[in-house]
Amino acid sequence: MKILSLVEPIAKTAYGLRYILLLIALLSGGCFFYLVLVLGPEMDHFLLPLVVCLGWTICLMGLALSFRLVPSESDREGRFFSRLKAKFRLMTAYSGIFFFLLSSLFLFYLSIRSVFMMTG
Repeated sequence: MKILSLVEPIAKTAYGLRYILLLIALLSGGCFFYLVLVLGPEMDHFLLPLVVCLGWTICLMGLALSFRLVPSESDREGRFFSRLKAKFRLMTAYSGIFFFLLSSLFLFYLSIRSVFMMTG
């Protein structure tokens, strides 16, 4: 439960910025498709930073929409199906956190790679 309580403030902040994140995602996606479809291969060095920007905004939006409200732990006193339902919610939340952690690590790798690509 500890990791879910750590993610909740980040998700609430990202939820407050969801319109700005949506605008950034639309701009980076639009610029990506403009570079691919209209401009030639001389601007290819901008593609990876645009993909990274789009990936980070999508990751933050997913985090904001999924973990704004953290599910509570199951009651030991509750009925069987209510405990099962609470455990299923927790299992789903932990699976989502694991997915967002993996995608963040991949995006962090792409971010570092794009910085080195842009500088040298």
